Amino acid sequence: SHVAGLLENGRLRREAEAKARNLSLIHEVVEQIISLTDVNEVAQIAAELMARYFAYELTIVALIEEGERKLNVAGIGGNAADLVERGLQLMEDGKESGLVMRVAVTGENLLVNDVNQSPFYQPIPQWDAGSEMCVALKEGDKILGVIDVECQRKNAFSQSDLLVLESLGGILSSAIASAGQYQKLQATVDQLRAAREELQERIAAQRMAESKLVQAAKLAAVGEMAAGIAHELNNPLTTVSGFTELVLADMPEDAGIRNDLELVLKETQRARGVVRRLLDFARQSESVRVRSDMNEILADVLALVNHLLRTSGVQLTTRFKEGIPWIAVDRNQTKQVILNLIHNALHAMPTGGELHIITDCRRRDGKSWLTISLKDSGIGIAPENIERVFEPFFTTRSKDGGTGLGLSVSYGIIADHGGFIDVTSEVGKGSTFTIWLPVEVE
Repeated sequence: SHVAGLLENGRLRREAEAKARNLSLIHEVVEQIISLTDVNEVAQIAAELMARYFAYELTIVALIEEGERKLNVAGIGGNAADLVERGLQLMEDGKESGLVMRVAVTGENLLVNDVNQSPFYQPIPQWDAGSEMCVALKEGDKILGVIDVECQRKNAFSQSDLLVLESLGGILSSAIASAGQYQKLQATVDQLRAAREELQERIAAQRMAESKLVQAAKLAAVGEMAAGIAHELNNPLTTVSGFTELVLADMPEDAGIRNDLELVLKETQRARGVVRRLLDFARQSESVRVRSDMNEILADVLALVNHLLRTSGVQLTTRFKEGIPWIAVDRNQTKQVILNLIHNALHAMPTGGELHIITDCRRRDGKSWLTISLKDSGIGIAPENIERVFEPFFTTRSKDGGTGLGLSVSYGIIADHGGFIDVTSEVGKGSTFTIWLPVEVE
């Protein structure tokens, strides 16, 4: 009787020590997976830790895909992990009809000490199991997946082992559910961030479009007014210049008032020049567009101004992109725009400098554009004037006879071609005017 009591005490002590050891191992598993935020990472690390700490030959964590009745192996651990993983790849349906799938469907945990006696067991190629434990991973009534532990020996597991696995299953379920919620939240955050970036891009595009519309409205209003004024002034100016020329033709060379009449004719002709520029601004002339090579147009313009550039002490650098698409433009109007921008660059470099002309193909607002950039090393444009440079009659060169129509005319021509001009500048370092012309998609 005394010996029996000692044996029972020894058994109880061993059970207590085993429970304490299991609790300690469970605690270690929890510590290593509790902070993970990726579901697959939680499953893989949990499978490896369970196989290592509890000496399981094979541990599989299979999860149910969201919205599907299908199990996917998310984690696998143990000495037989590589062998079983290759075997699972040979199976057409994985473990879709075995003990694991039954537990996933019913939610009831299973302990099978001889798998050959179970009608639900499905063998894995290259792996001979003797006993198996399956525990469902649940969040409330929802089944998230299954923990499957297998051993080649029969009767390898006890009810105590099943209790330990159920404890691990409860903790793993919470970790997987939390990680899943975190991933959903992160996906939502990513979607919101992407939506915010898209919204910011749309707002920026809308602001640019509004700016272009405002500029176009200004040009249209002033153009209409300019056209009316030009027509009203053109006839009397023609009359004045014509009669002045007739009077001068009949007047002796030594007449006292001849110099005064010549001054009248000169000023009349200058006024007619302003009227002509007003008509150009109003775009009254007929536009003839043909498919053209922009590099060729630029070469023609540069042939006209090369001497002027040299005498102005300006060093020209060109970088024309080869193979740029041909676009439909009015060649004369386009040359006028380039000439205007080159003349503005020369005025910005009164003591000489550098002028870079570059052609390229770019993407902007989801469209393909042909760009012509003219970058000078001149005096630059003050920040408060950047937004006004394309306004009609705005000029910083009024003392030099500037009318403020050159850039307005240029912008109107490019806008009429479906494009626009933008400008960047830094005082004392220079300015860059970039012409954007849409490329036709064939």
